[in-house]
Amino acid sequence: MRNTWCALACGQRAVQCFTTATCAALVVICAALRENPAPPRGHVRFGESQHDWTTQIDPLLPRAVATRLPLLSNWVQWGMNKKAVRIASVVFCLVGAQTATAAERGFYMGGQVGQATKEVSRDFFEVFNDVLQEVSNFVPIEEHTSIDDTDIAFSILGGYRFNSYLALEGSFTKYGTVTFKSRASGSFPLEGGTLNTNIESEVSGFGLAVVGALPLTRDWELFARGGMLFANNKIRLVVDATGQQFLPAPGDFDLSGNDSTQETFAAVGISRQFFDIYALRLEYQRVFNAGGEATAQGDLDAVLLGLNVTF
Repeated sequence: MRNTWCALACGQRAVQCFTTATCAALVVICAALRENPAPPRGHVRFGESQHDWTTQIDPLLPRAVATRLPLLSNWVQWGMNKKAVRIASVVFCLVGAQTATAAERGFYMGGQVGQATKEVSRDFFEVFNDVLQEVSNFVPIEEHTSIDDTDIAFSILGGYRFNSYLALEGSFTKYGTVTFKSRASGSFPLEGGTLNTNIESEVSGFGLAVVGALPLTRDWELFARGGMLFANNKIRLVVDATGQQFLPAPGDFDLSGNDSTQETFAAVGISRQFFDIYALRLEYQRVFNAGGEATAQGDLDAVLLGLNVTF
């Protein structure tokens, strides 16, 4: 009995993966069940007993298939021995395995949007801010600072899927901006005033990755991808100086700079395919040591939700 229930559990799990091949699989199962034509003791007809194996499977089947079960039941007598259970389980599992690798091959494109956070040291921005105050000949008396290391991220991607398990992918991703703000009041050489400073650090770039997938069913799969990010790291300094009567030297200014680096990144996620050519994808991604020494270096984490279309 224990072996029978184990086999039924395997069959039920595989039924969830059924497509149009379900009807053909059921015919094969019914043919296997004919091996024991003698009904078991205390046997009742289909649907009358909670111990009838067909009532365990029927709620999982599509309506079109369920309506065919009474017809199929006329072809066989529902006696079942251990060998028949094994045959049924193997057929269910084979059909499930076949449908689980039915991912679309070919070129695909998509877009993603989400949130990114960069693990950057606050000391980097504090040192920059002290230098800006010194250049402006400003002595702070009262100062308030803040840092926002989370921003909106988005990505545009394209790739080619070779089979159900392997793809090559290119992308352009903008990971948002880390913003440091300082609001200080104090004195310039000739008068009192305020000095407001914004320091912004941004990472974006083109990525090239290998994607590995593990199909779970025909529509669901797990995936992991890793590769190189050819990053463009920008930093921007905005200073707003205000005196009581005069514009302090060197006054307001807006400076920016950038450098290029090559970073490694990795991501894991889950994908849901629908209407054959569309796939909804959710992933967690990390860029290791993103940025340069002059543009705020640190690990960058992103959670992205996107949609792919296969051509």
